Amino acid sequence: MADMATQTGTVTKGLLVRIEAQPGREADVEAFLDDGLQIVLGEPATTAWFAIKLGKTWVLDTETKGTGAQMVPLELRKPEPGRTTYVPPKPRERPPPPAEPVAPRRFKVTDVMTREVLAQDADVRATVDLLSGVRSIVDVHVFVWNPRGERWRMLTLAEQRMLWELRGR
Repeated sequence: MADMATQTGTVTKGLLVRIEAQPGREADVEAFLDDGLQIVLGEPATTAWFAIKLGKTWVLDTETKGTGAQMVPLELRKPEPGRTTYVPPKPRERPPPPAEPVAPRRFKVTDVMTREVLAQDADVRATVDLLSGVRSIVDVHVFVWNPRGERWRMLTLAEQRMLWELRGR
């Protein structure tokens, strides 16, 4: 069975190539693209080909009396008497979206020897208070809830010591 796009002549793939001319070489790039158009016109399989100059404001001039649309620079377009050309303003920069509030950290504390859970879903203050009753930092494992991974992550010894330092404050 033939591809539906092939049967209907629908274009399903394209290629966008951006070419930026070095200062003073704009005419060379235009000549290169004009030569490319001549080559493309000789390829029957190419159904559409566009070259758009982005360095200046260009206008798609469709008022060519049936000879086809042309891209012309805005400054070269001949204005019709009594008719003005509308150039939309440059878009304003949008402010960044507000940052999502960070959820408070949740901790789980387990006894190293018995694996008993001493605290689950505790906030920082409750965790530090619990650590006040522990003999040594190596007697417990402290975990923090990771919402992205949706699992508990065990704190490193350095992170546990930071919590340990908060005892008695």
